[in-house]
Amino acid sequence: MQNRVRYYVDEHIGQAIVKGLFARGVDVVTAKESGLLGAPDEMHTKWAKSESRVIVTRVDDFVRLHAAGFGHARIVLVSQHSTIGETILGLMLIYQVLNASDVVGQVEFI
Repeated sequence: MQNRVRYYVDEHIGQAIVKGLFARGVDVVTAKESGLLGAPDEMHTKWAKSESRVIVTRVDDFVRLHAAGFGHARIVLVSQHSTIGETILGLMLIYQVLNASDVVGQVEFI
């Protein structure tokens, strides 16, 4: 599929999830890699949008930004109770079914 979804994971998403996505060929960048470790949520959101990346987080503050009209490519809020496997499966489903142009301005829950 052309124009694949690309992920941006904040510091609240574990490395096992990042490694699992990477092993499956998914383009994923971490907050650390982007130089935004510890930055305010608004900065993460702006950077991810500028790079057309879907934000993956466990922090519901990003959903509040969405509700306030703060622009983004897409946000995936991962439940605190989702296992590593469930999270990877959910993110892979989004990756396999959608393309980057399908994901603008939406919020998904895993």
